[in-house]
Amino acid sequence: MDDDEILVVAVSGAVDISNSFHIAEAVLADGANTTLGVILDLSEAGYLDSAGVQLVIDLRRRLANRRQALRLVVTQSSVVHEVLELTDITALTPVHGEVDEAVAAMLA
Repeated sequence: MDDDEILVVAVSGAVDISNSFHIAEAVLADGANTTLGVILDLSEAGYLDSAGVQLVIDLRRRLANRRQALRLVVTQSSVVHEVLELTDITALTPVHGEVDEAVAAMLA
């Protein structure tokens, strides 16, 4: 397997009720059923509300139904990482500090 079999989606700004549905639909539409998985890069996201948390939960479930993995990229010192820890997402979905790290882990 190679990097072409992994979809990397970078999201910047706020991830909230105004855009979380559109992000999920775009990710699922862009990811072929043969894709190994999706890396959701939130390193440039400055805000994540409950709709953003639900986005991660829904993506994880929907990708698992397609036998695909979800990994997150989030800077550990960011507010987004703090939200993911408080909501226990970090216990359910692997979180990495860099995209290359997430790719390597997914290919391992």
